[in-house]
Amino acid sequence: MDTKFKRLFAVILLAFLLFSCGTSSKSGLSSLEEAYPESRYLYAIGHGDNLREAEKNAIGKLSNIFQSKVNVNQSLSENYTEFSNDDNSTIEYKSKLNKRINLSSNQELINVKTGKHYTDENGTVYVVAYINRLETSFIYEEKIQNNDNTIQSLVNNAKQSDRKIIKYASLNKATKLIDENLNLLKQLSVISPSPVSYDEELSKYNSIQREKGEVANSIVFNFTNKDNELTNTLADELTSEGFRIGNNVDYKIYSEIRYEKVDLGRSEIFFTWESNIKLTDRNGDTIFSFRQSGREGGNTESAVLARVKHTINQKTADTFISKFDEYLDSLLGS
Repeated sequence: MDTKFKRLFAVILLAFLLFSCGTSSKSGLSSLEEAYPESRYLYAIGHGDNLREAEKNAIGKLSNIFQSKVNVNQSLSENYTEFSNDDNSTIEYKSKLNKRINLSSNQELINVKTGKHYTDENGTVYVVAYINRLETSFIYEEKIQNNDNTIQSLVNNAKQSDRKIIKYASLNKATKLIDENLNLLKQLSVISPSPVSYDEELSKYNSIQREKGEVANSIVFNFTNKDNELTNTLADELTSEGFRIGNNVDYKIYSEIRYEKVDLGRSEIFFTWESNIKLTDRNGDTIFSFRQSGREGGNTESAVLARVKHTINQKTADTFISKFDEYLDSLLGS
């Protein structure tokens, strides 16, 4: 009788302990969630063997939640496309805008903090990573306003200059900040505790983008050596930015490719290569130069030379516009 009683008591005690542990764990998580209501915070709960690991886990989860919300909220880029779909130049801009938004969804979160934490009966630490919606909204709004002030200054600079290249450089830099603000507005629409309206900004940004396209279309380039392998690549890159290739030019482009067979003491065939690109103005002065070099190898000379030409064109397509942008920024003292 005593033995049966002891067994029954042990079963009841075990059930009580299991129930209390589950209740404690549930209660601990609930208390964390209740402390950070969705209307005031964007938050995630992380866990780990210690507080540092739990914080890292929580911030990672919060980042994933934030990126997911930004990716789902497509209204900003779609609306901007609707404002911009009535001329040919905007097709390229649409793809650039969307690409920029996708890339920037991985940028570092602003004003992330870690808050309350607790440790369960197994030693696992739980902690909250959160963003205060109202507080962080002010930070975003200040960044957007600062960019807007700079954008307006650049637009004014474009209007005051009588040089087409300065006009374009100013508007080109302004549109980079516009891209940044579009991303900030998308993120603000996720963070803000109240609805975010950006119709006015979209209309203004679209007007600046159009003005940039008009200035670009007035700038004409041509090539001094049209049979060069780089000519088509450079023409594609320039026209994709809205510039024209034609007569009565503003700038001439000189491009040169050199390659040389080298003996590396191996069975494969190797060629070193170098490409040079120069832009000259109407006075014949060089205003911008761009050089690249590399080495390619293979089993036959024809295959290596084909690879050299492909590599030169690919690297030029990947980097020419960014290098030209650096030159444009330098005209503005930046």
